[in-house]
Amino acid sequence: MLKTQICVTRPLCVKDKVFSTPVPDITNLKARITDAFVTIAEDLLENTWREIDYRLDVLRATKGARVEVY
Repeated sequence: MLKTQICVTRPLCVKDKVFSTPVPDITNLKARITDAFVTIAEDLLENTWREIDYRLDVLRATKGARVEVY
């Protein structure tokens, strides 16, 4: 099972990115929210790719032997 490190407090991560400075208007707020979620999606994909790459390295190093990775 592939486990990725996801920010458990996802709403707080978005909140920190959106409200880092005062919001001048609703259009700006919408743009900040969209940008915050795009960044989170990229981070999640990068972490997932890193974990897959690590597991492939383990398989190569052990020549395919079953290894439990926590």
